[in-house]
Amino acid sequence: MPYSRRNKRISYILTATLGIELSSALLVPFFDENGLNQTQIMLLQAIFSLAVVVAEIPTGYFADRFSHRSSMRLGAFMAVVSQMGYAFMHGFWQFAIVEIGLACGFSLLSGAQDALVYESILADHDADERADKYRHFSANTDSVKFGFTAVAGALGGIVAGRIGIRPVLFMDGVLALGGFVTTIWLREPPVSRPEPEDGVRKHPLRAMADVIHYCARGHEQLPLLIVLAASLGAVTYIAYWLSATYYMAVGIPLAWFGVIMGVRSTVKAILPQAQKRYGKRWSDRTQLIAFSAVSVATYLLLAYFQQPWAIAFMLCFDAIQALSSPILSERLQRLAPSDIRAQVTSVASMGRRLMFAVLGVLFGFGVDRSIGFGMTLCAVVFAVLCFGSLWRLIRKGGL
Repeated sequence: MPYSRRNKRISYILTATLGIELSSALLVPFFDENGLNQTQIMLLQAIFSLAVVVAEIPTGYFADRFSHRSSMRLGAFMAVVSQMGYAFMHGFWQFAIVEIGLACGFSLLSGAQDALVYESILADHDADERADKYRHFSANTDSVKFGFTAVAGALGGIVAGRIGIRPVLFMDGVLALGGFVTTIWLREPPVSRPEPEDGVRKHPLRAMADVIHYCARGHEQLPLLIVLAASLGAVTYIAYWLSATYYMAVGIPLAWFGVIMGVRSTVKAILPQAQKRYGKRWSDRTQLIAFSAVSVATYLLLAYFQQPWAIAFMLCFDAIQALSSPILSERLQRLAPSDIRAQVTSVASMGRRLMFAVLGVLFGFGVDRSIGFGMTLCAVVFAVLCFGSLWRLIRKGGL
């Protein structure tokens, strides 16, 4: 079986089992019933993001230096242990320990999974097919993840209503265990890893520092693409963590949280397939400008209209997440050299997490002051980040 066919299939399974999260719509209520306020919830996610920032480059180096497959196996194992552990923790600092464990697991997975599939596509397909093949894979991955989440979110809400949220968290860990088992069948494609000219390999810290320098200043377009990807990623990630607080503020009953998550996840599962079919009608530049404009407008609409029906605006965030991810991911992989591909992908993920870590607590504080103030603050900050990086990327010929 070709590398790409086998590895893509296993990647879909891994994405589904690690990303199902029956508890996806229940985490904010779970933290709330354990005595955490919105600032502490966002601080927990900032800790997770900072842990990812610290772990991303070393785990990317591990994947590039040894094998993407080994990195994915170890990451899946750590994710299983951490997700199961969540069901037994109480209080802010215990939750923080679990978040750090999850961060290390997801860091081992993030760069390695995308790099393994892209290298598999390079091994199996001609150059003129690679962009479409990878974008199709990225779109299918999102459809699998959100399609399963659509069912799981509603099911998790029903189960939690009967037996509580903690058992649902443990069930997430059991599902993740199934994903870990599938990593046994991954195959590593041939990857060019050039030997040093003087026969002496760089110290790992020096090698990782060189990759960071390359991503920050060694390429004309890559740093701007990373900032844009981080900005649009933070738009939807922060919106996700503010959603439940918004639901509660406008009087949505807890029993509906899972149903709403199911509807939103269904939208995110369907739209990537539409992107595969109709995305070529518009240029990447046009689409990314539209995504940025809609992001800012949606935050402003949520700030102004604080009514139960206004949660429909949040579908805009779901559309942005589903439609922008394949474009940005493929462009990033196209610019990354094979021998440091996982590390470049990790730097991009690190940028996304670092942006969330910095902005998440700020926005959490803003929302604790008032929903309207917090949402307006999000709109202003993301307008500067998204359009600033877009303008410079277009000037550099990157779009």
